[in-house]
Amino acid sequence: MGTLRRVAKNTSFLSAEILLINLLSFVLVIYVARKLGAVDFGKYAFAKALLEILVVWADLGLTKLLIRDVARDREGLSSILTDFFALKLVYTVLTLGVIVFITRLLGYGSEVRWIVYILGAAYLIHSFSGLMVSVFQGFERMEYGSILSVLRSVLVLTFGLIVLMSGYGVVGLCFSVLAANVIHFVLTFYILRARFTIIFFRFHLNQWWRIVREGCSFGMGSVFVRIFARVDSVMLSKMIGMAVVGYYNAAYNIVLVLMFLPGALSQALFPMTARYFETDRNKMKKVFERSLKYSVLIGFPMATGLAVLAEPIIGMLYGADYAASASALKILSWTLALSFVTAMFGNLLNSANRQLCTTYNMVICAAVNVVMNLILIPFYGFIGASVATVLTEVILVTLTYKAVRQYVYVPKISSFMLRAILGSSMMGMAVYGVREYSLLLSIPFGITVYVIVLLFLRTFDREDWNILQQLLPAKVSTPGV
Repeated sequence: MGTLRRVAKNTSFLSAEILLINLLSFVLVIYVARKLGAVDFGKYAFAKALLEILVVWADLGLTKLLIRDVARDREGLSSILTDFFALKLVYTVLTLGVIVFITRLLGYGSEVRWIVYILGAAYLIHSFSGLMVSVFQGFERMEYGSILSVLRSVLVLTFGLIVLMSGYGVVGLCFSVLAANVIHFVLTFYILRARFTIIFFRFHLNQWWRIVREGCSFGMGSVFVRIFARVDSVMLSKMIGMAVVGYYNAAYNIVLVLMFLPGALSQALFPMTARYFETDRNKMKKVFERSLKYSVLIGFPMATGLAVLAEPIIGMLYGADYAASASALKILSWTLALSFVTAMFGNLLNSANRQLCTTYNMVICAAVNVVMNLILIPFYGFIGASVATVLTEVILVTLTYKAVRQYVYVPKISSFMLRAILGSSMMGMAVYGVREYSLLLSIPFGITVYVIVLLFLRTFDREDWNILQQLLPAKVSTPGV
């Protein structure tokens, strides 16, 4: 099972980087929420949500396409990059115009508009940096992008804390993000020129249509992913108010910071399942089902723990002023469990060259999410938005599973799925009984109960133990040596 061992090691590497970036961002989010209060935090969260929906149009698959083109023709990097840079600039200017138009159309006040404009400039600059990082990935020099990403997160956190402690508020915070992104852009551009290529601005207009067409095939799915994931905050801001956006995002950010796990596992798994789809379907099935099993066994108890411990978690992180956020966290936690399953099924569809299925599924889910929010938010506020998010995720899991069955194969999932549900339920009841005593004791107690239940249900077979033995250090995995 060397292949699964490689997946685990690759996942650990990716997880460490993404976890560090997410934790730095999350520390700032917690401080912002506590320092500014629900209304100003809601303004900041709204601006981020709106921009995450709009700024994706400044890319439209250019970064992914550039990775592929550079990997195939490294000698022609300067010529390739010229056309990508030119189109990126066109996309960026158009997106900036859309940001200004949408913000004015929605009728927000001057402070909110300035927050969106400043943060929008920061996001667009960062998007440009992402295009240059694609060159590093095309040359398989991921360390440059990783170091720069961590550095950017450190700068955002440092500048943000200094600005907020100095009393400059949410507008000052946005300027700090802009400053960090400018530094990140300059450093990325310097490394690109010093280590990879000098950019000559000679355009090849005959290549532009190819880049636009192929880039859209890569990027349209991301557009609908962002709509599905972030439109609820925008709708809450107009239909209810900024304070509610703050309460909702306080809970949602806890879930988001944990969603790096399914993403990292999917990234690590993709090259392997894609290769085995062409060369060895049986091995592909074996790797996929084992990875899905571990994803479910990790995702379900995490969601259960968040739901049961929502009140003490919100109280510890955000304070008593955000007590209302606990209700949202109890519901949103289940998107975490479902995202593990969705990531695995989506990865398998991409490995089988069925990317369009993923895009179609996201179009459907984005539309359904908007409709459900329109129905639920007026009556139930951020609780309605939370329910809409979970129900849409259920639909996405159903659609992706159906597509996998139709286009790839019928995976065996019932056995470990039932064990994960039963184990998580037993763990949840045990943790509920002790949650009033200590949050720090409840978590290890819950993990212990969950593992005991899984062992009692004989969830792990000989192959699982062999994989564990391979992952452990030699002195641990080989008794007597």
